[in-house]
Amino acid sequence: MDNRRRFNVALGLPEIHLHKPTFNLPSFRSGWRPVSLITALVIGVAIYLVLTLPYFHIPSVTVLGNDRLTREELSAAMGVVGQSVFMVQPEEAAARLSMNYPELASVQVSVYLPNHVYVTVSEREPVIFWQQGEGYTWIDAFGCGIPSAWSGYWAGVRCQCDQSTCWNFIHR
Repeated sequence: MDNRRRFNVALGLPEIHLHKPTFNLPSFRSGWRPVSLITALVIGVAIYLVLTLPYFHIPSVTVLGNDRLTREELSAAMGVVGQSVFMVQPEEAAARLSMNYPELASVQVSVYLPNHVYVTVSEREPVIFWQQGEGYTWIDAFGCGIPSAWSGYWAGVRCQCDQSTCWNFIHR
């Protein structure tokens, strides 16, 4: 005998029988290997998209607190425009700015999603104009030399000390 349930519907004809339709879905038994392979592929594709989509690339840098230095100069020294926001190292960019521009007293670089970089700087204020021979430089209140900030020519004494060292040097 047939194990399926049978439904008889009276249609007026004795030999016609309608059966309830059956749906047999294939059973899917997966182990941990196919699941981990699919998970690894999804993560790989996500990482690739995050690093290559232009939505996450930095179009420009926002600079706050600058008076003499332009946004373009600071942005060029950092070298982050066009990079993926996930590849930018704020500490490295701040160190690069401090090295290239000793006239900056402090530099803070912040990176935000999806593609924003904010740079907050404070520039050293020159208080003394020091001329020696044909060259000259500006000196700030801490005794650090500032390259010629107004002429656009960055020759002069480079400060190789932090503010506390310069302050101790002046007050000896």
